[in-house]
Amino acid sequence: MGEKGVALKKSLKFITFFLLGFLVCAGAFVYFICTEKGSQVVVRYFLEHAFKNLDISFKGMKGHLNVGFKLEDLEVKNLTKLPPGSVIRIQEFGLMNPVWDLQKINLVLGNGRVILPNADPIILEGNCTEAELNFSLYTKSFNVTELFNALEIGRLAAGNIENIDMRISGSLREPVVVGNFDIEKLIYQDVSLTNSPAAINLKFQNHPGGYTPSGTIILEGGKLVAKNTEINLQKSTFFITNDIKNPSFSIQGNSKIEDMDIRISLSGTKDNPEIMLKSDAALPTERLFLMLATGKSWKGLDASLDKKQISPDLVKDFIDYFVFSGSGDKLANELGIKNVFLTLEKDKKGIGIKKKVMNNLDVGYEINETRGSPQQKTKQQKMSGDVKVSNKVSVSVEKEIRPKDETQQSEQDTPTDGNVLLKYKTKF
Repeated sequence: MGEKGVALKKSLKFITFFLLGFLVCAGAFVYFICTEKGSQVVVRYFLEHAFKNLDISFKGMKGHLNVGFKLEDLEVKNLTKLPPGSVIRIQEFGLMNPVWDLQKINLVLGNGRVILPNADPIILEGNCTEAELNFSLYTKSFNVTELFNALEIGRLAAGNIENIDMRISGSLREPVVVGNFDIEKLIYQDVSLTNSPAAINLKFQNHPGGYTPSGTIILEGGKLVAKNTEINLQKSTFFITNDIKNPSFSIQGNSKIEDMDIRISLSGTKDNPEIMLKSDAALPTERLFLMLATGKSWKGLDASLDKKQISPDLVKDFIDYFVFSGSGDKLANELGIKNVFLTLEKDKKGIGIKKKVMNNLDVGYEINETRGSPQQKTKQQKMSGDVKVSNKVSVSVEKEIRPKDETQQSEQDTPTDGNVLLKYKTKF
C-alpha cells in the first residue's frame, strides 16, 4: 500500500470516529433532552446539586426538556426559613414550552401546599405565562407570629389570621397582591386587635435592594383594646409607600368611657400622628385624651382644671393606673412618696413629686415646659427641700434651674441659676 493508501485509511478512521462521536453525542442529547427518562435524570441531577441545602424529591415525570415537563408529587423538606418540620408539597409542577426559551416558558403549579406544624395548609396554585403571574393563595387559618419576627416588625406575643384569600397577578418585575382576610386576634405588646375583616391591595416593585411595596391595607371594623380602653374601629386605612414598617394611616373609631361616647380620628404616621377627639358633651381634647388613655372618666377633673392644677385625688388615680397598675397607695407609702402633682395649662405643662427622706425632711423635684410660640419652648427645673423644725414651723429651700442661654428674667420671685430662696412657714 502506497502513501496515498495510508493517508486515505487514516482519513476514513478519523471520519468514522467523528461520525461515531457525533452520533453518540446526538444520541445522548436526544436521550437527555427529548425523552422522558433522560430528562428525568437531568432534572434530578439539577435539583440535587443546585439546591444542596434542601431535600427535594418527586415520584414521577411527564414530558421532556425539549417541549416541557411536569413533575408529579414534588416534595421539599429541610426549609431553614420556616419552622422545623415544615414541608412544601406540590401535586403538579410543570415547566411548559422549550425550557431554554425563558421568554416563552410557562410555569404551572397545581395544588401546591405549604404545611407548617400545627397549622392549616397554605394552598397555592396557578401559572406564570411569559412572565405574567396568575396565582391564587388560600388558607383557613394562619398564625402570624413567625411572619412578624421574620419581617422584624417587632415582638408579637400572639396572632392569628383566618380565611386568607389572595390573588397574585402582574409581572415578575411588579407583582400585585389583592385579597381579603379576617384578623381573629393580634396582640402586640399591650395592644390587641380582634374580629377585624381586612382587605389588602399591594404592588411590589423590583429594585436592586429587593421588592418594595406600595398600596393599602383596609380594616373594615374590629375591636382595639389597650390597657382598660376599648375602641370600636370603623373603616380604617393604612397607606404603605416603600416601607411596610412605617405606613401612614387614617383610623376612625369610637369608645365608650363609662357613660361618655368619644369619637376618634387618628391620622399621619407613627412619628408624626394627629388625633381628633369629639364627644356629645363638648369636652376639651385634653380631657378626652386623658379619658381615652386611662379608661377612666375623671369626673373630678373639671374643678381641678379650673384651678390649673390637678387635685391629689386625681393624681393618685393617674399614678395608680399608669405606674403601679392598681397598687399605688401601698407602694407610695412604702417608698415614702408624699405628693405627686401635674400642671395642665394652655401654654404650660409639667409634673412634680415629693418624697419623704427622713422623719423631718422632704425633698422634691419639678419640671415644667412653657411654650412662648410654636417654635419656642422653655424648660424649667426646680429642686426643693422641706425641713420640719417643730410642729408649727418648717423651713423650705427651693432652687430653680434654667437653660444657660435663657435671656428673659422670670416675673416670679423665685431666683434662677443657683440662687437659693428661703421660705419660713408657720402653722397655727
